[in-house]
Amino acid sequence: MDKLIIFVFLFALLSCSNRTNKNQKKTEQSDIKKEVSINRQDFKTENVEFASYLEPIPMLGLPIEKMCYDDFASPTLDLDNPVINKFRPEGASIYGKFPINENIIAVIYLYPADYIYPFIVTYGSNATKISDFGFFDGYCGRDYDFYSSSYCKISETLQISRIDSTTTFDMDENDETIGIKESKVIKTEYAINQIGEIIKK
Repeated sequence: MDKLIIFVFLFALLSCSNRTNKNQKKTEQSDIKKEVSINRQDFKTENVEFASYLEPIPMLGLPIEKMCYDDFASPTLDLDNPVINKFRPEGASIYGKFPINENIIAVIYLYPADYIYPFIVTYGSNATKISDFGFFDGYCGRDYDFYSSSYCKISETLQISRIDSTTTFDMDENDETIGIKESKVIKTEYAINQIGEIIKK
C-alpha cells in the first residue's frame, strides 16, 4: 500500500515536470539572465535590536526543497530572550534566514502541527514585516480513501514552486485499496521580488 502511494505521487510529480519541460528549455536563457540580475548582497540594518535578533539565526543556502512530511531541524536558540520574542511570531520556532538583497531579508519559521508547517516572512531593513507565505497548502497524509501531499521549492532566483497532489482510491468491502479512482496535481508559481513581496505569478 505504501509503495502504491509513493508511486502515485512520484508519477504525478514527474507528469507535471514533463509538461513544463519544453517551456523550461525555451526560457533557459532568460532564467540565466534572471540569475545574474538578482542582487543577493548581504542584508544590512541599522536597527540594533533586529540585527541582534537575526545574528544567531542560521543562514540558509538556496535552493530549498521540502515535502510536507519532511523533518525540519530547528537551531537551538534562547526562546526566553526578549529580543527574540519581540520579533518571533507567537508559537513558532525559527528555522533559518536568507537575504533577498541588502534591504530585504527572509526568515523561515516553523509551526507545530500533525506535520511541521513552515512559512516565510520577509522583512525590510527597518524590521517591518513585508510579506508572508506558507510552504504547503492543504492536508498531508493518508485518510481512508485518499492520499494528499505537498512539495515546495525556493530556487536560487527566488522563484517558488508549490505542487499539491491528491489521489483518491477505489476501496473494496474490506476497506482494502483495489485501484486509483482519480489523481489530481495542482502546481502554483510564486516569486519574491526585490521589495520583499511574495507574489503569485
